This record gives sequence, C-alpha cells and structure tokens, in this order.
Amino acid sequence: MIRNTTIGFALFLVMTLAISEASAQRTTSGMQFLKVGPSAHSLSISQAHTGMDLGAASVYTNPAMLTRSESNSVTGGYTLWLGNTSNSHASANIPRGNDAFGIGLLSSVVGDIEQRDQPGDPIGTFDVNYLSVAGSYARQLGPISAGVTAMYLNELLFNVSASGYAFNLGAAATFLDDRVSAGTVILNLGEMQELDIQATPLPTTFKAGFDADLIQFSVTDTDEVPVLISVSSDFVQPLNEQAADEGRPDLEDIDNWYVSASLSADIADVISLRGGYRSGNTIRPISFGGSLMTGQLTFDYAFVPFETGYQTVHSVAIRYDF
Repeated sequence: MIRNTTIGFALFLVMTLAISEASAQRTTSGMQFLKVGPSAHSLSISQAHTGMDLGAASVYTNPAMLTRSESNSVTGGYTLWLGNTSNSHASANIPRGNDAFGIGLLSSVVGDIEQRDQPGDPIGTFDVNYLSVAGSYARQLGPISAGVTAMYLNELLFNVSASGYAFNLGAAATFLDDRVSAGTVILNLGEMQELDIQATPLPTTFKAGFDADLIQFSVTDTDEVPVLISVSSDFVQPLNEQAADEGRPDLEDIDNWYVSASLSADIADVISLRGGYRSGNTIRPISFGGSLMTGQLTFDYAFVPFETGYQTVHSVAIRYDF
C-alpha cells in the first residue's frame, strides 16, 4: 500500500512539473487534429472521456485506462470534419495481467487548398497532411493505474514537412466496486521540428475527469431489459493558446479552462444512446451519438452540430473485442 502511494505521489509530481513547464512556454498551438476525439464514442460525449474506458482508443485519451479492458480490442474509425478535413483512426489494446500495451495511428487530411503564386485565380490545389503513430504502456497498481503514450508526429504542408514527438501521461483510479472511475492526463507534451521557418507548437492540455454508473433499472417487470444510466465529466485546461492550423477554418478560440459532460443510457448491453455538452467559448457545445453491440462487435456513430453556419460533423467507428 505504501509502495503504491509512493508511486502515485511520484506520478502526480511528474505531471505537476510537466504542467508548469508547458504553462511557462505558453504560445499559439497548432496540430489541431490532436484535439479532436479519436473515436465516434469520444465525439458523441463531447470528449468527456478522461475517466472512461474507451478500449484501444484510450491510447489517445488516457493511456492509464488501457488496463481497464478485460479483453484485447482493436478499433478503427473515420470522421468527416469541417473544411474538407477528414480524420482517420486505428488502434489496438493488449492487456496482460496488470500490464497493458497499445498502439495507435491517427491521421488528418485537409484537402483542396488553393495554391496561388500571386493574387488572382489559383494555379492548382494541394493537401495538408498530419500523422501520429503511437505506442502505449500502462500498469495497474491496486486500484490505481498509470500509463504513458509516446507519439511520433509528422506534418506535411505542400512540399515542406516536419517531424516531432509528444507524450500523453495519464493516471486513473476506481472506487465503489468499479462503479466510479476517475482519471487525469496531460496530452500532447512535446515539440515539433521547424516547418520551413518556425516550429509548430503542440496543443498541450491538462484534463481531469470521472465516469460513474448513476442508476440501473428495468423497463419490464423482470430484469430482461436492464437500463444503465451513466454520467461523465471532464475539467479541461489548455496549456497553450489555440489557433487553427494552416488550411483549417478557425473552429474555436478557447484559451481558458472549460468543462465537458455527458449522459449515457445503455439498454440491455445492446444499444447505447449518448449526449454531451461542452462549456466555454466553443461553436460545438453539444453532441449526440450511440452504439450497437452485437457479440464481439460494437458499431459507433456520432454527430456534432456546429454553430455559426458550419456543417454537422459525422463520425463512424467499429470496435472488435477478442
């Protein structure tokens, strides 16, 4: 018990020092695809996922949650974002006793950007490409788990490219017979090489949140159709000011803390319905979605309506547990 407490304190100290360093280097951030939830499940709950088991997608949300999975899992998804932008995600999680290993791939393409050498008609179009290749390790220490994700990053703008690295550092704990879980994470702590002249700062973020089973009941006189109501919430503190990448629309300008929250209803372990809310200066305050579970397969869908005239974002994903 003393050993676990010491390890937990050491992890907390490391995360605190990392927050202090990132805050001291506060600047305009890029690589905004790292801020978008990697899976449809994540997007449907307004990314209130820090204390939630998202299976293999936890590589990008909180690697400490990888130990919560009881089986191996792989997941893949596609999100049609705004401004001719598409995001793709694939990841895998392999739990082994008190350890868990994960790998992930996250890519984003901003297409059909007009190319001009001088004012007037464009002479063509080009794409902006972003890539993250990740590996994770997590360890369970009694009710506490800790995890780290290491990422290789690359951005390609026209004929100029740059590489970099980043880490996600997470911790999590469970309470009340696993009915409540809480987590904290620092996301995207690292740096990029210079892109032509200047390096692109990363959207480093601190998050803390929980996921709780609120109430369970049956819609029939028997227990054949159980319904489980769950809530989750995240406190989010950006550690870099945020701005749009080259070629992307300026989606939001959040330079202060905000809160995201969600409500979910799981019906007979077959259908799940979700909704999320995000506070602060954002043009995507709400989100919706759901899942269909058939045996080892889970199909997820999310849609996120944007304000100020933007279209609605759609995201689909499939997860396989084995």
